Amino acid sequence: MVTKDSPRNILLKKRLTEALLDTEVIGAIQEDFVSAFENIGLSEAGAKRLTRQIIANMRAGTTLKTAEDNVRTLFDKIEIDGKPFMEVLHQKLEEREDRIAGELGPYVKGIKGKVIDFGAGSGGIAQRLHDRYGLDMEMVDVSNFRDKSVTVPSLEFEGGRVPAADGRYNAAVLSVVIHHEADNERILRELTRIVKHRIVIIETSPADGTKQQWERTFVNDALWNRFFQNADIPVPGTYESPDGWIRRFGKHGWRVKHEVFLGYNELTTKLIHNLLVFEKK
Repeated sequence: MVTKDSPRNILLKKRLTEALLDTEVIGAIQEDFVSAFENIGLSEAGAKRLTRQIIANMRAGTTLKTAEDNVRTLFDKIEIDGKPFMEVLHQKLEEREDRIAGELGPYVKGIKGKVIDFGAGSGGIAQRLHDRYGLDMEMVDVSNFRDKSVTVPSLEFEGGRVPAADGRYNAAVLSVVIHHEADNERILRELTRIVKHRIVIIETSPADGTKQQWERTFVNDALWNRFFQNADIPVPGTYESPDGWIRRFGKHGWRVKHEVFLGYNELTTKLIHNLLVFEKK
């Protein structure tokens, strides 16, 4: 039985396939994937072999679901220092959450009142912000992805809205969230509705404005969010430059207070990140 993709995932798979027809993109992606797998713990030969297999599945004329299942079957056959590949990857994910909490923390510590982690996923970052800085955290996402160890209260979006009163939160944090929404303007509107004082975002940005760099970013984004994880995370590729976010938040009454270039700060994916702090005008 062939598993059908949703319309959204059909478009995602089509874009993946087309991006990997560009020789410049595929050359960069090969280097990026090999680097990521070596950082996870594979040998150079193993990283190159896995890279070839994943790109072949990304380019194949199958559904996205079939390609993802095929790649996860490959992962299930790999061990790193006697540990399953996915167990090692999960450890890297926890390290990543620890790092992100450390990047966000200086800009929200001391905030009085409630702080929301918007698009919180497992809640690991929200929990770390609560534990380290004593913040009164809440978290929200499209579904309850909260890890069993997380005690931060969790909400679910209702029709694209946070089930919270206007101005409930003094601050919000968003870690690589906004570009996962195709119509991300509505996220900016909702943040403006529920947040009174400060918004801190970490966002993915292509290296420059060329189509090749945007598609390179998109394919790396898909590797992390689609092939490494099994949560049907949207990857529409709606990225912005830092200046683009500053301009768009400005239209909703926010001014940029701090701008920090984080660079290629992920060991498991080749993605550029920037941190921006906004305050109400």
